[in-house]
Amino acid sequence: MSFGASILSRGIVLGAALPALTMGAFALSRGLLGLDGTSLWIVSLVVSVLAGCALAWGLLGGAARELGDLAGALADVAAGRYNTALPEGGCAEARAVREPALALVDRLKLTLGNWKGLTEAVLIPYALVDKTGNLTLCNQRCLDMLERPGTPGGHVGMFFSEFFYNDKARKALIVEIMEKNQGVVRDVEFKNLKGNTRFIQAALSPLHDLDGNVSGGMCMYLDYTELRRKEAEITTQSQSILKAVEMVESISGTLAQTAHELSTQVETASRGAQLQSRRSEETASAMEEMAASVLEVARSAGQASGRAEEAQTTAREGAAVVERAVAAIRQVDELTAALKTSMDGLSEGAGAIGRIMGVISDIADQTNLLALNAAIEAARAGEAGRGFAVVADEVRKLAEKTMQATKEVADVVGSIQSGVQESQGRTGKASQAVEQATALAGESGRTLTRIVELVVSTSDQVRAIASAAEQQSAASNEIAHAVEDVRRVSQETAQEMGGAARSLEELSGLARKLDGAVHALTA
Repeated sequence: MSFGASILSRGIVLGAALPALTMGAFALSRGLLGLDGTSLWIVSLVVSVLAGCALAWGLLGGAARELGDLAGALADVAAGRYNTALPEGGCAEARAVREPALALVDRLKLTLGNWKGLTEAVLIPYALVDKTGNLTLCNQRCLDMLERPGTPGGHVGMFFSEFFYNDKARKALIVEIMEKNQGVVRDVEFKNLKGNTRFIQAALSPLHDLDGNVSGGMCMYLDYTELRRKEAEITTQSQSILKAVEMVESISGTLAQTAHELSTQVETASRGAQLQSRRSEETASAMEEMAASVLEVARSAGQASGRAEEAQTTAREGAAVVERAVAAIRQVDELTAALKTSMDGLSEGAGAIGRIMGVISDIADQTNLLALNAAIEAARAGEAGRGFAVVADEVRKLAEKTMQATKEVADVVGSIQSGVQESQGRTGKASQAVEQATALAGESGRTLTRIVELVVSTSDQVRAIASAAEQQSAASNEIAHAVEDVRRVSQETAQEMGGAARSLEELSGLARKLDGAVHALTA
């Protein structure tokens, strides 16, 4: 084949392969890199130039079929099938084209890998737009911020104002940034699609191609809504903490004062417990003495109970004796009454004798007078009357003796009457005394009966006292044990009060430290 024919055939192959390489590069740049039109054409042009060079080299070598296979493989790579293997040509031209093509594919895969890694490594919401304001790329975090459903790829090509504000008529800030060709960082507060307020810091900047022309815009968002919410919570918590600090300060002051007062009270209570312990010891000693006294009382009560029973027996015997004495006194009363009657009869007899002795005295006086008269008459008669005078004198003497005897008898009878009268008086008095003795004996009997009853009651009471004394002795022992327990508890209480006082002192110190910490916190 002539050189011209070879050139012609290779030109035909170049004309057939070049459009395929150009379209593959365009699709690769748009689909994977998300580039705008200008960038896409740049990438496609580079691929086409390389492919043209390769084809031109192939024209010089003359391997149309091998170059066609290589062009098809490059088209697959351009379509996104990056693992497509480039065929190895047998001719020098195919090998010459394959080596720069492999370098181009490797460089392309490295660039695309870096770009993919870069976009996936961004941990904050972002979005890319072309120079007309249409969305070309975003991540899931941007959709989450806007609370927009769907996937990032499903929103590509949407006008950014509609994508961000859900308002297509609104002019997006990124469009203004691209028009001014000047980046800006701004804090923005807005409501997303669900009406939730978001606080973000937006870093907006234009993108440029290699010639310095604006090719699009990049929007990077720092969502600090949660931080703002935390800040509000912290502010609220700070206010609450300040109130709590004020409350704690008040409580610490009150606690310190209360601890001091309680410490004073505990100290007083401790002294009281110590005093109570001493009093308990004294009470225990007194209770022991009282228990001994109660035991002695119980023994004495037992002895008194025996004495009371003996007194009861003696009182009953005395009552029987009194009853016999009353009976005897009644007999004496009867005999005294009879004696009084006899004395009354004797007094009457003595009176009769007195009257008789009066008659005899009168007769003696008359006889004496008659004897005196007879003596006088005998004296007158002389010798004749001398014998009569002796008789008359003897009669007179007899009358005088009779008068003397009668006088003595009268004196004796008077004495007897006086004695009888005195005996009557004494007998009356004796009778009265016997009556009184009888009454007193009856009263004594009744009194002894009451005494017996009282002695019986006293005996019962003494037995009850003895029983109560025994119970009291047992109770005294129990009280003594209880007092000992109280003394022990008082000692323990005093020790615990001492510990409580130390704890309260520590608590007071902690309250002072807390107050100092609160002052340091609020300073």
